[in-house]
Amino acid sequence: MLSRRLISARQVTAALLIAALAAGLVGCGNAELTERYRAERMSWQVKTLERAMSENAEIATDEMIARVMDGHREIIDGFPPPDVIDETTDPAVVDVARISAASRLALSSMLVARATPETAEESVGESVELLESVRDGYSFDRNLAVDAGLRLASVRELTGDFSGAIDEMGDVLDRWGPAMDADGNVPDVRILRLPLRRASSYAVRGMGEQATRVFVEASETYTTWAETWSGTRTGEAALRMNADTYSAQGRWLEAVAIYEELDEAYGSDDNRASIWLSLAEIHASRLGDKETSRAYYERVSGLYGETTSGATADVALALMDIADDRHEAARARLTSVIDRFGDEEAIAATAKQHRAASYELEGRWDSAVAEYSALAAEFPTTMYGLAAPLRIVDMYGEIGETAAGMTALDEAAQVYQRVIRDYGGTPAEMAARNYMIETRLRQESWSDAASLLSETAAQYPDAQAAASMLIQAADIYREELDRPDLAGELLQAVVERYPGHDAAARAREILESLTE
Repeated sequence: MLSRRLISARQVTAALLIAALAAGLVGCGNAELTERYRAERMSWQVKTLERAMSENAEIATDEMIARVMDGHREIIDGFPPPDVIDETTDPAVVDVARISAASRLALSSMLVARATPETAEESVGESVELLESVRDGYSFDRNLAVDAGLRLASVRELTGDFSGAIDEMGDVLDRWGPAMDADGNVPDVRILRLPLRRASSYAVRGMGEQATRVFVEASETYTTWAETWSGTRTGEAALRMNADTYSAQGRWLEAVAIYEELDEAYGSDDNRASIWLSLAEIHASRLGDKETSRAYYERVSGLYGETTSGATADVALALMDIADDRHEAARARLTSVIDRFGDEEAIAATAKQHRAASYELEGRWDSAVAEYSALAAEFPTTMYGLAAPLRIVDMYGEIGETAAGMTALDEAAQVYQRVIRDYGGTPAEMAARNYMIETRLRQESWSDAASLLSETAAQYPDAQAAASMLIQAADIYREELDRPDLAGELLQAVVERYPGHDAAARAREILESLTE
């Protein structure tokens, strides 16, 4: 009898490929194969294993990841950087060089991603060597060389070598222009972002004097590019980046002038809505000019109402109406957005959230509760849908309806339980768990809260908050449930699993207090 258990074709294929690769096919040594064929075959085998692991996380074991890394090393060792590549080079040689460079880039990323405190120096050093080899040895391919240079800058930033990162960015800017073609119709966004990225790197580190100087240099660079590539997509992109540069400095009037120039010189149905939305935002939130802002939003709504830009404009106009106590007009506009973009979850949920808030601000509590409840039911995995059940609880608390608030807490718990059950393994599940923990804490359901905290930390051990969750669960066992034994077990787990985390030091302190 045939089994009723079905497995997908993808799973069968992955299993067969993994078995083949694990058997040692990577690095076929048949001397009769051409260099290009050997390189393509080895690359295909490694990429197949990478794809299989990405489709099935269960097989992404340390052993399999090591096989991938070894596969890339075989390619790198077997096909060193070319001495010279120019227009006369055999295309097959160029193809092999690109395959080797791709493996160098892939291995460099894996080395950094899998580095531990013990292996960091060696792994980062090897990664840097690989990236430098691509940057310097594969300059015949702009994409490869630029990618390697930018990754080098990122690695140096990651390891605290800020000066080295700035130098790498400058080196990329010196070597490559902002256009990928002679006509300027294919702008290189990576290069175009670099002047602003360099300036912002100084700013976020509090290096104000240097940041001011580099922001000025960035603006001068963008001005030069805009003039050099005037009338092309590269020139357009340079103007927009210059507007972003002024915005990053809070120089709003200069940013407005650049956006207006951009609109006049390059405005079209493809970009005009975006330009007007930027101008509307600056006038409203930065210059306090609501009238001009509203005019820009209305232009976008009138001409591009069926696009997401039109929806953005309508929501912004509705918020202006709400701020001016024109709630009926605001809700009518928001209802129109929901009707037009009901299938666009993020847009519809946003409009529904603001419609609920409008009822709340008017003191129409029943209508607000109905809106928030519908928001949670219709869009349970969105930011607003997840927050809605506890917003109902808070609203009842603000108007002194204690009994209704307790009932709403019970209903919120049911909503979050459904999301956890129905959307396991998604970001929505993790968010719902956090809201569920908050719900149990508000209910003073201490045992449920502690269990959920420890369960979530166990299910997501690599999450940033995992160690803190275990600490919080231990605190509940100590302070609310009088179970220092269970608290001690969780604290010991923190010390063992997260030795370098700040929470480990806190766990040791609490453990010492428990033994006193």
